[in-house]
Amino acid sequence: MIDAFWQFILNNLMLSALWVAAVIAVILFELYLKIFGPKKVSVAELSQLVNHSDGLVIDMRDQSAFDDGHIPSAEHIPASKLSSIVKQDSYKKRPLIFVCNSGQSAFSNALKIQKMGLKNINILKGGMISWNSDNMPLVKK
Repeated sequence: MIDAFWQFILNNLMLSALWVAAVIAVILFELYLKIFGPKKVSVAELSQLVNHSDGLVIDMRDQSAFDDGHIPSAEHIPASKLSSIVKQDSYKKRPLIFVCNSGQSAFSNALKIQKMGLKNINILKGGMISWNSDNMPLVKK
């Protein structure tokens, strides 16, 4: 079995090299995101940022999801309007915590905002699913 593996590698050097290069690229990209990307914070860390560092929660979900229940003091800014916050000084001076339903779209949008120049960007790890599973309070409209 091992001999067959090495024989395949030797017979397909270009394919093997491309596979190794792809794995290395994925690892380097993930490492880059971990070091330079938005910080993923837990529910407890979000609470600390809001209560002790004047953090601002930005809920990016659609209006109906926001109205059904959101984090207290969260500001509703849909993903389509996030780029407008880059120009406003009030967002530049405080830690921002982006929230979506699961954390996926918050991460990609926070990364875009960070590339536009805002610093101290965070996302809630697990999004509202995490917030709800910890039985944290919600504000409903």
